[in-house]
Amino acid sequence: LFNLFLRSHMNNTKIGFFAYAASPREIGETIEKAIEEANSKTQNSKIKSWTSLDIAGHFISQQVLNGIDDANFLLADITVLNFNVTYEIGYAIGRGKRLLLTRNTSLKEQYPTINEVGIFDTLGYKNYQNSRELSEFVNEAQTKEPLELPTKKNISAPVYLLEGRYKTDWASRIVSRIKKAKYIFRSFDPNEQPRLSANDAIKQVSESYGVVIPLISSTAEGSEVHNMRGAFLAGLADGMNIALCI
Repeated sequence: LFNLFLRSHMNNTKIGFFAYAASPREIGETIEKAIEEANSKTQNSKIKSWTSLDIAGHFISQQVLNGIDDANFLLADITVLNFNVTYEIGYAIGRGKRLLLTRNTSLKEQYPTINEVGIFDTLGYKNYQNSRELSEFVNEAQTKEPLELPTKKNISAPVYLLEGRYKTDWASRIVSRIKKAKYIFRSFDPNEQPRLSANDAIKQVSESYGVVIPLISSTAEGSEVHNMRGAFLAGLADGMNIALCI
């Protein structure tokens, strides 16, 4: 009977995964303390972070994705926009996970900013200054509803392309290759639409049979903003099991 009780209790416990950038270290220190406080206050949920994963001898990115797959909800810190964390947010949405974003207002915002990238301001996030404030609402994530994912496919234009601001020779070659394959495509063009909203990104990716994400060199103008958008779109596509070419 006791074993049955334990199994029942464990099955009812919601698992949360907290993704955050390793630098600056103040972010991780505050989050790990908040996780410890939150876990001590309730038995209904248990929060883990990437630091608790058994990553010795394993590819850490895959272990993180496995952690998200096993979790009921994702918490992700966007104080400093990070390529990996942005990808993981997209992946969690694509997997239909509940989501709560957090931001430490005591740290100076770095480039690229939330306002420049878009996406996160339309998803919404919770501000905090210290571990006590953060621990008070980390368990809110399990009460949130997952974002709705459209299921209808765009048969007439099955490919979605992330375009850059500058139409370089390389960018033109990618477009030419898609056209040569006789695919009609839709695209996000920052010259026509300065900011990418999360709702539009989710809609466009979910309607696609394939997504093409060209990442651009760090020497290129606007690479940080472009590649951050690419990380989110790539995460969405992977999470939805949609064909992806980066």
